[in-house]
Amino acid sequence: MRFPVKEGQQIFIVTHDKFVNREARTFKGEITKVNTISFYVKTCSRERELRFDKKTGISDGITCYYKAYPDRETYESLVKRIERERQLQCEIGAMISGLDLDDLLKIKGYVNEIIKGVE
Repeated sequence: MRFPVKEGQQIFIVTHDKFVNREARTFKGEITKVNTISFYVKTCSRERELRFDKKTGISDGITCYYKAYPDRETYESLVKRIERERQLQCEIGAMISGLDLDDLLKIKGYVNEIIKGVE
């Protein structure tokens, strides 16, 4: 699990549609029960509790899935990081599209060094 959970804890939940490309919806919930492999969350918008996997923080439904976060700030910082990463990928792609073969080979070598350092 990405964060520790306990009964009575307030968490932040994000709903992602599986078949329709809509913006994620967010709401709060309260953890009502915790066991060894899952935890249950009660929300004001649903009668039934959502069951989340402790390892992934995901509750899988038929048409959507729910992802749990400890608070709104954690979720928003993750979204900002993903947006910045995509923006940089586009900018770098546009910058290298006009380079010649020698420069591209240098860049490939540099990227390979970075990847080896991460592993």
